[in-house]
Amino acid sequence: MKLYLFDFDGTISKTDSMIEFFKYIHGINFYFILIKSIPSIVKFKLNIISKKEFKNTFILHFLYNINENQIDVLSNEFADYYIKNLKISALNYIKKLQEDEQNHITIVSASLDIWIKPIARLIGVNYICTLSKFKNNFFIGIKGENCWGKNKVRRIKEIYHLESYSQIYAFGDSRGDLEMLDLATNRHFNFFV
Repeated sequence: MKLYLFDFDGTISKTDSMIEFFKYIHGINFYFILIKSIPSIVKFKLNIISKKEFKNTFILHFLYNINENQIDVLSNEFADYYIKNLKISALNYIKKLQEDEQNHITIVSASLDIWIKPIARLIGVNYICTLSKFKNNFFIGIKGENCWGKNKVRRIKEIYHLESYSQIYAFGDSRGDLEMLDLATNRHFNFFV
């Protein structure tokens, strides 16, 4: 058996899926909400708040007052819309891998399950990503840790018994993927164009 681990944003997708999801659900209002996020962006850049705090605050600005059912409908619509923003070379590569049932193929992303889950379903692969937390049917933040860097590896090891794979392939494009690339027997950085 072989395990294939793919980062999503920048590796399979051409753009940042979080920003595109928020643009999709808010249209022109995206820019007004982005302006409201400037204080938390500045705090993050000045190391006043952590990456997790920033991501929580940033996402809360965009998902405020949208219930879980609405988010679910919007994320499924977004997946259909966003598929055109995926790299053809990556999709073709994955499609070829899917011909062998012994290949286990997984997206490993810092992006939220809200939109990664329906995209992974469309592509026909598994997913490991940052988890969303809801209370009273509304998004309240990230559940657990952001699936980035060492947390990608931790989450992979929670799901997969790595010793049972003859080879592990990892594909990434940024600093947040380096630890995942290190656990692979075959590493690919910026592989897809």
